[in-house]
Amino acid sequence: MPHAPGRVDGRYVAYDVALQLACRCCADAADAELLPLLAQVDVPAFLRLVIERHRIGPLVASRLRRLPADAVPAALRAGLDAELQQNRLRLLKTTRSHLLLDRAFADAGVPWLPFKGLTLARRYYRDPADRQVNDLDLWVPVARLDAARAALATLGFRFDPTSAHWDLAERGPRHRAFLQRWTVEETHLSAEHGGVDLHWQLSDNPALFRLSGEALLAGQQRIEIAGRPLPVMRHADLLLYLCEHGGKHGWFRLKWLADLPRVLDHQLLDWPALFVRARALGCERSLQLGLALAERLFGWVAPPEVRARTRHFRYRRILLWLVETLLRDPAEGLRQHATMPRRLMLLTAATRLLLADHGAALRHGLWRLSLSPQDLRLLPLPDRALPLYRLLRPFLMVWRRVRHHWQQRLG
Repeated sequence: MPHAPGRVDGRYVAYDVALQLACRCCADAADAELLPLLAQVDVPAFLRLVIERHRIGPLVASRLRRLPADAVPAALRAGLDAELQQNRLRLLKTTRSHLLLDRAFADAGVPWLPFKGLTLARRYYRDPADRQVNDLDLWVPVARLDAARAALATLGFRFDPTSAHWDLAERGPRHRAFLQRWTVEETHLSAEHGGVDLHWQLSDNPALFRLSGEALLAGQQRIEIAGRPLPVMRHADLLLYLCEHGGKHGWFRLKWLADLPRVLDHQLLDWPALFVRARALGCERSLQLGLALAERLFGWVAPPEVRARTRHFRYRRILLWLVETLLRDPAEGLRQHATMPRRLMLLTAATRLLLADHGAALRHGLWRLSLSPQDLRLLPLPDRALPLYRLLRPFLMVWRRVRHHWQQRLG
């Protein structure tokens, strides 16, 4: 499929210079598009933007390395090269961890699928080190969770009870039932391997991306990493998952968006069948938004049978505005979703609700907004009093905001 990064309808998307340059690097734009922007960029702010805020430092470093040496400020080149080198080391470490995990799960008879991170980098990027890798994300069938936990323990992983607020389950069965509906993952930590996010469902909204474990395993493919075949989601299902996952977070990181043109250009897709599947899985609008963003930000050239679906879908304008507003926000110090400022959390919540294109998905989205584990942590109540949290939620949200403000003022 042809790829023409750079322009959409003859115009640049109206972002500030640093974000424009970041998008042009993600799109692998021509030198002539990068050089004018590079001459205007504030180096320290740009480094923070691409490394901390959007986590695309390695990809930007790889693209700017191909420019003439005197075109890139020395401080910028040094900062990006250091990040690229660090990512190469993380890639090696993560590769070893995946191979050991595959062996441990095979010994335990646990089917598994790694996704995001390493497998995306190996499968779709010209140089796998161009995509930043961090923690390991993997899925196992819910019926094999205990066996998967035991297999992780053989490699030195230990369950982190604070991940996804699982320590709150100790308060009683009502808290436990709430958390089991709220989250679909848990974190295991190892001094040697870092963190593993263990998933038993790929969407925290059961009405979105309704792909059963049996269907995931039946459609799995294999990619070879360091001579060992590892299981991965089939190409079309992975594209749908990436669009659902990015939409859930309001696409607030360019790291996730940068995956899309590479996945889209990897192989030809049966578009009519893909849209039928997306509708059946409850994530058609998420797919439409992802494709529209790939066109708008990176100049991905949509096939004719796709263009009508990306130019005209419900809430298109407001969804694009929400994502662009999220991307523009510098959110200084933002390192993970849990520390996202309140203004960005509200925008991502609005995006999630607008992407719920049927009643069941919308109802679950509203249910998630009615109570948060942060409320449970802020005000400990007995297990039998759990329903009171929904009545207290407005006050708890204000309290949390005031407390955060005073903590910042006190340093």
